[in-house]
Amino acid sequence: MQNKALGYLSFAFISLVWGTTYLVTRIGVMHFPAILFTGIRNASAGLLLLLVLLLFRIKYQWTWENIYPQLVSGFFILALGNGMVSWSLHYIPSGLSALLCTLVPINMIVISLVTEKSRKASWHIFVGLVFAITGMGFIFRDNIADIARPEYLLGIVSTIAATISWSLGSVYSKSKSNTGSPLYKAAIQLLTGGLVLLVVSPFSEDWSHLPVPDTATILALLYLVVIGSSLAFAAYQYALSTLPAGVVSVYAYINPLVALLLGYSLLGERLTWFTFTAFIFTAAGIFFINEGYKRQKKKEKQLPSSPEQDDIRIRDYEPSLQPYFEKFNKAWLEEYFTVEPIDKFVLENPQEAILKDGGKILFVEYKGTIIGTVALRKVGDDSYELTKMAVDRAYRGLGAGKLLCQAAINEARLLNARSVILYSQTALPVALGIYRKMGFVDIPLEQGKYKRADVKMEMKLNYSSTSASDCDKSFSDHTPRKLCFFHRR
Repeated sequence: MQNKALGYLSFAFISLVWGTTYLVTRIGVMHFPAILFTGIRNASAGLLLLLVLLLFRIKYQWTWENIYPQLVSGFFILALGNGMVSWSLHYIPSGLSALLCTLVPINMIVISLVTEKSRKASWHIFVGLVFAITGMGFIFRDNIADIARPEYLLGIVSTIAATISWSLGSVYSKSKSNTGSPLYKAAIQLLTGGLVLLVVSPFSEDWSHLPVPDTATILALLYLVVIGSSLAFAAYQYALSTLPAGVVSVYAYINPLVALLLGYSLLGERLTWFTFTAFIFTAAGIFFINEGYKRQKKKEKQLPSSPEQDDIRIRDYEPSLQPYFEKFNKAWLEEYFTVEPIDKFVLENPQEAILKDGGKILFVEYKGTIIGTVALRKVGDDSYELTKMAVDRAYRGLGAGKLLCQAAINEARLLNARSVILYSQTALPVALGIYRKMGFVDIPLEQGKYKRADVKMEMKLNYSSTSASDCDKSFSDHTPRKLCFFHRR
């Protein structure tokens, strides 16, 4: 419950803070070159985040395959996207900028529809686009007199171009392998975007008469680096790890409203009923488009709902399945960390390391293909360690990891275990969130178990009311009930 409460606090934090960044950026660039200001902000935030990660010894695979996508994403999202938004705030109000930036999720869906052949526009997406376009119409109607001024029009066009660049970078990033710590990815992207802007600034801005930063500019920069970038992103990751993604995504609807109210209250920016109408229509558009996209993704990734289809089943260990156990786990470890000597021994000798002492190894098979594995290692008379869980990259997103985790817990019950422990890493916030939702709680970590582990969790198994119905509650609706205890071959 504490974790969830902190998750909601993190959500509230990003909803408020990211709504303030438009106004604070506008204050920062009023008397200082915008591109230079934004370059310093992004580079400083990236460097700060990188130093924190290194200080806490969070590991990352520094390979070109992992770094290159972050360089490209950083260029499009933070150099072009964030850079153009900051520059445009010289000419347009912060509230208007925030409203225009709501185009980002809409652009992303449209780009996905164009680039992914299998993606089709549902009625939700069509209605969402109509609402969004109507919202943009109200924005332009509200600013029709100002648009006659070239610099104002340039600010609007620049912001719209920024949303397209941001969307392209985001879609590109999602299309690449999602490996490694998301915090490292953010640090690399921030550094990339910041350094590009610092290189561009002397060629696009007049450095011959650089103003001495006043107090407002310095405070704005510090706020954006420490709170707007570093702390807010950490809060965002924590919120994602403890709350449903749908809840966290609501921040995108709150940010523009915060920006509009702050711009009106502190900078005297104009606020009319056209503005609020534009906000309502645009927010409705985002909602419908996201809803349509989520429904499509759910249909594509949904596991079979009928056990008679026999598409998915949990299987016990057989010697012939050892290569899958080794392959999946090695691939996962190499993505995120390194294969330690203890890992190598366990993966190559599961009989000796796990099974001979009363442990279990389970596999999930989908349409005849082994796609994931998990192990239960006996660590005491009535305690087991949930370990070596990995899913083939090609099948991630089907819910196989959660399925394996619950199957292992049910197996531990059958073995009369009183508790199940596991070791994990703060660099895996989504996995930690799943464990906590399933009933695992954080406990003190002893030293020396795994070099990569900085989190230890435990689930106490209560047998007072264990039944098939309890099992049904633990699984998602698409999981066959038989699978809970008996659907293994």
